Amino acid sequence: MTKRTILLVDDDESHRQVMADCVKAHGYAVVQAGHGGEAVEYLKRNDLPDAIVLDLEMPVMGGRELLRKLEATTDWSRIPAIVVSAHTEVSVDAFDRAAARLRKPLDLPTLVEVIERCWKSET
Repeated sequence: MTKRTILLVDDDESHRQVMADCVKAHGYAVVQAGHGGEAVEYLKRNDLPDAIVLDLEMPVMGGRELLRKLEATTDWSRIPAIVVSAHTEVSVDAFDRAAARLRKPLDLPTLVEVIERCWKSET
């Protein structure tokens, strides 16, 4: 069985790396993007990831816009998106498309659990 690939999208490189190390330790392949624009470029040029973990607040293209692009693109709309945000007051519409929502500071075991739940129905 091939490793599932997780696309991590966060402008905080150190936060992204901590998530990447954790996710890799649980057997996933990881691809990283520093903002939504980089994520879109990755999605256009590569095999689609099995899930996307994204921050809401990023420069260039934030998570809300990325979620809208995912929803508007047929192939991309099937990818589970997990939203992470430090903001407690986030409008519900930002999460309409999200498979899950997590608050920063992120609990890494919870992140892994949420990622693994994306495919529970397949087993």
